[in-house]
Amino acid sequence: MNAIFMQETFKLASCDDGAMIRKKQTAASDHCRKKRPLVAGADHDQAESIGRTEFRVLIERDFAKTWCFFVALSLFPELRSS
Repeated sequence: MNAIFMQETFKLASCDDGAMIRKKQTAASDHCRKKRPLVAGADHDQAESIGRTEFRVLIERDFAKTWCFFVALSLFPELRSS
């Protein structure tokens, strides 16, 4: 009986719109927090944004490719096959 109660409780909790929104907001916030150091390192002119040239230089670095892979970005399809 306890297992059924727990199962139903978790089912209801997963359907809660407020919880879903908070979870998505937290995920977006975490993603931005993780992305900031990578982008800041590519911002050579200190404009607080990166231009096309800076972006091209950034994505050629092995570190950036690995970082993108580990934060689940699919910018580099060749990494998905490994």
